[in-house]
Amino acid sequence: MNEVGHHVRHRFVEALFKLTSESNTVFSIESVLNESLLDEEEVMAVLNMLGGGASRLGGYWKLTVPRLFAALELDPSCIAELIDSIDWREFEGLVAFILGRWGYRTMNNVRLRLGGSLMEIDVVGVKGNRVILVEAKRWRRNAMKGVVESHLRKAEAIRSDWMKVARKLGLPLREARIYPVVVSWRREEGSFALPVVDIASLNGLASALDSSPDELPSLRASMSGLDP
Repeated sequence: MNEVGHHVRHRFVEALFKLTSESNTVFSIESVLNESLLDEEEVMAVLNMLGGGASRLGGYWKLTVPRLFAALELDPSCIAELIDSIDWREFEGLVAFILGRWGYRTMNNVRLRLGGSLMEIDVVGVKGNRVILVEAKRWRRNAMKGVVESHLRKAEAIRSDWMKVARKLGLPLREARIYPVVVSWRREEGSFALPVVDIASLNGLASALDSSPDELPSLRASMSGLDP
């Protein structure tokens, strides 16, 4: 990305989000030029950086990846600036998209009634016997501890009633390794009982799960009862 300056990438992403929506990511070169005040050579250089992430559509261009993913690839610093302009479903969609690139089958906004209580998991990712439970949260100073505690309670409830959960989600897993994770917009300082990562670090977490899953906090679930 060094061949295209940060200010160029930043202005392109700003223009992209003004010209598109989560459901409509079609745009014209002319509209980007007018909105960003970049020249055509700079805009084409950014599009080339996206590679297969953008393709021609007649006289227009269309993103073939979520626009938040394009922003993350081009200029991660823009993410925090976009927080007030997008719906939370779009952020959760980005989490699911990234996990999908790592081979996970994903489900969004999973609602479960366990122990008489209704709970919702923002994103569930399944790969082999590995089940990632993601809580996608806006970054709030001094509030993360409560988010972590709440998410851990959900994970424990899912572990305790794994047979019901597996059947409801259609998972042919008699046993599972459950990884509760919190993904936020910004990096959160502190020590927590489960992984708390910013969205730019989610790829790193997925890589760690592939290479050294035993080093990350997890819960073992079994249809025959709780595993030790």
